[in-house]
Amino acid sequence: MAFLALLMISCRKKQEPWEEPCFDEDTHYLISYESNGDGTCRLTGMGKCRDTNVVVPAYSPDGDRVTEIAEGAFRSNNRLVSMILPSGITAIPAECFYYCKSLEAVSLSARVEVIGERAFEGCSALTEMELPSGLRRIEEHAFRSCT
Repeated sequence: MAFLALLMISCRKKQEPWEEPCFDEDTHYLISYESNGDGTCRLTGMGKCRDTNVVVPAYSPDGDRVTEIAEGAFRSNNRLVSMILPSGITAIPAECFYYCKSLEAVSLSARVEVIGERAFEGCSALTEMELPSGLRRIEEHAFRSCT
């Protein structure tokens, strides 16, 4: 049985989405994750992180490798401007960033193979994303209503 826990992530207070994350007490906030029980985990939501530029680390404080994101994890988060995802992520699930209207940039893992249905639908500010060369499938309406 999976259990809920908290994962430390680095949230940037400045509008500098591609800088290395700071790991001091003032820039760490909590997001939700669920352990898979096998040394890996998946993000389930933003939790207490209220910042705009987010860098998700490759491992949780418990040592679980971040390999998944839950469907709708960041759905309708209008604070989010940019996100850098770790290399363990291989799929962007359905409605992951659905209607994140302020989202401008996402750095995907080079290992992402699938972008799920409506994953970025309604992200009207999205202008910066490089699709990985190993991308195999983009599902229906993944980028609907994007600029």
